[in-house]
Amino acid sequence: MLFGRSIWKKNFVGETMSIRAIRGILAIVVLSAVFFYTLLNVIFAPIKEAALSPVKTYRISGIAPTDLLDHTFIPVWMVTYALPLQSIFTDGPSLSSLIPSDLFFSAVGVTAIWPAGLLNSGITLPQCYTQITPDNAGNESYYSYLCPPADVVDYTLPDLYITVDFGPLFTGLAGIDQPSGRTQLPLVIGLSNDLFNDYTHTVPVTIIPGMNMAAPYILGMRQIYTNVILATLGFFEASTSFFLPQILGFYPDPFATFNGSTLSTLNIFAQDNYGEVNFLQDYREKSVIGGFSSVGGLWTAFSGIFAILFGASMLHIFYGSKPLSIFGMAHKFQAEAMKKDCLAKYPQILKENCAPEDRGLLSLLRDHLINLDFVEDENDDPSSSEVWEKQIDLQSVHIPVAQVPAQRYSNTPR
Repeated sequence: MLFGRSIWKKNFVGETMSIRAIRGILAIVVLSAVFFYTLLNVIFAPIKEAALSPVKTYRISGIAPTDLLDHTFIPVWMVTYALPLQSIFTDGPSLSSLIPSDLFFSAVGVTAIWPAGLLNSGITLPQCYTQITPDNAGNESYYSYLCPPADVVDYTLPDLYITVDFGPLFTGLAGIDQPSGRTQLPLVIGLSNDLFNDYTHTVPVTIIPGMNMAAPYILGMRQIYTNVILATLGFFEASTSFFLPQILGFYPDPFATFNGSTLSTLNIFAQDNYGEVNFLQDYREKSVIGGFSSVGGLWTAFSGIFAILFGASMLHIFYGSKPLSIFGMAHKFQAEAMKKDCLAKYPQILKENCAPEDRGLLSLLRDHLINLDFVEDENDDPSSSEVWEKQIDLQSVHIPVAQVPAQRYSNTPR
C-alpha cells in the first residue's frame, strides 16, 4: 500500500477507520512536505549559494588581532594588466600580438617610493620587478609589476608611482573591445600576492591618457574560503586572509613631471587611519549540513504534532515500532547472547498474562509501549498484539443478544 501499511493500520485498540484515514492522508502530506523541503535546503539552496556567496562585514578598532594577522598573507603590491580577460572585436590577431609583453613593460612603469626615514636608515629596500604569468590555457599572459614590502616592523609598504605612455599602446588598445568610447588601460592593483585573488576581489583602476592623479589608500582585509565545495557541504571551512587597498579618492597631482596628452601618472600613497578597519569575510547561510539541521527541526515539529493528535510520533507510526526499547542497533551484534541471558533472567517474560482473562495493564504496555521483539520469535508469543487485535475485531462482530424466555404453548384454548 502507499507509504507502507503502518500508517493505515490500527495504532491502538478501538481506532476507527476515519481516524486511520485522516492519519494516513496527513502522513502523506507531511512526508511530501519534508521531501521537497529537503531538496530545497540540502541540494538546491547550497548549490545556488556556491555561486552567490554571502559576506559579513566586521569592524576592527585599533590594532588587528594577532591570531588574525598570523593567518594573513604578507602584503605585496601587484600591479597587473589582465590581458587574458580582455576581448577582441574579430577572430583576427591574438591579444598578445596586439600588446606584446616587451611593448607593455616599455610603455608602463611602476616605481616604489619609500619614506625618507627608510631611505636614510641604510636598510636595503626592495625595488619593483616584472612578472609574466600565463593563463590556464597557455595562450595569453598576465603582465605584472611586483613591489615587495620592506622587512622592517609590520612590513612597511612603499608608495607607488605608475607611469603610462599611451603612444605605443594606442594601436593595440584600438583592436581590443573597450567598455566605452574612451581609450583606457585598466590595471588591477592588489596586495594579496596572488594574481587570482587580486583580479577577483579588487576593482581595477582605469588609466586614461593625459591624467596626472594622486590617490590615498587605507588597508582593509578580506577572508575567503580556500575550498568552496567543502564550505558548501559544511565541512572544513578553511579560509585564507589577505589585505586589500581601499582607495579613498583621486586628486590632481601638482608635482607630476611626466606630462603630455598621451602621458599619464598615478601616485598611490598611504594615509593615516585612526578609525576602524573593514574586515570582509565569506560565510555560508545555506550548507548541506545546515540543510539537514533544518529538515531535522521540521521533522521534530511534525512529529510533535503527530504525537499530540495521534498519541505517537511519525517515526513510530511509519515503522510500526513502539516508543520504548532497550535494544539498540549496536546490540544486534550480540543479539542471540542477549536474548539467551534475558530469557534466563526473566523466564516468564513471554508467558505472563497470555490468557485472555489475565490481560491487563502489563499487556497494554507490552502491546503499545515496550518493544520486546529482540527476545521473541514469530512463534514465541502466540498472544502478540496483532493476534489480539484480530481476536478483538472478531469478537466485536458478534453482538450479544439477550435470551428470550421460551413461551409455553398450551393446547387448551383461551
